[in-house]
Amino acid sequence: MVSDMPFGEQTASFTEEVTFPRLLGQTLALNESTYHQVERTGRIAIYEGPQSGMFEVIVIQVKPPGVCPSGAVVPFREVYPVAESWGTYGWTFTSASHPDPLQAARERVKGLVAGVVN
Repeated sequence: MVSDMPFGEQTASFTEEVTFPRLLGQTLALNESTYHQVERTGRIAIYEGPQSGMFEVIVIQVKPPGVCPSGAVVPFREVYPVAESWGTYGWTFTSASHPDPLQAARERVKGLVAGVVN
């Protein structure tokens, strides 16, 4: 069984087959913009984009396999958080919000990894 909790441990019993999700790419094309992964710790990552010097800290979500209305099959996969979950699973850091947006993003990651989110 795989946990969908953002900071939870993924565990499986010895009788279950363990499968792993298709990983989120290091370079992503989202909403006609390109994002580049700066660093990743477990399911927490920093991406730069859509503009240079703009950083997004995300808690990578895991989605089960499924079938789209078109009939296309989508695999067990990691996904970028949706806009509606921003502030819970995603945060944006820019020079307008922080003197050093990358450092601020790294501090957010440290808080998330430590379990301290503010």
